[in-house]
Amino acid sequence: MSTLKIIVKKEDVENYEYYLWNRFIECLINEEFGDDLSQIQQVAKRCFWYDAEMNNGGHSGYFDCYADENIDKVEKSLISIGAEEYAKNFKIAIEIGENDDYINADDKFGELTPVLTDIIEKYVMDNINEFFIIE
Repeated sequence: MSTLKIIVKKEDVENYEYYLWNRFIECLINEEFGDDLSQIQQVAKRCFWYDAEMNNGGHSGYFDCYADENIDKVEKSLISIGAEEYAKNFKIAIEIGENDDYINADDKFGELTPVLTDIIEKYVMDNINEFFIIE
């Protein structure tokens, strides 16, 4: 089993501070990493799409768009990147969020620090060789 890694130019990485992070997002959106993802890539992908949906539609939007997603894997992915408080909030949203249309869980998500995007970015950068080949 071989996972796809994206080739990037060292010059671009050195000249643009957020090049790798932006390229990571672009690759997820365009599905450039393919379907055969490593465990590290899967974790980053799950966390990214959870964060993206939370920033656009909250938990109800996430559960609508990702109804088939394995919620245990999402929770474990959040924990594995160091986002334990987000994982706890995610679990609360699953267990009782529908009682108040996810208002409390959505509010809590917005109050947590550091923001989930920053935690995901650190995880991706700490595992950059799982995503990119820098030439």
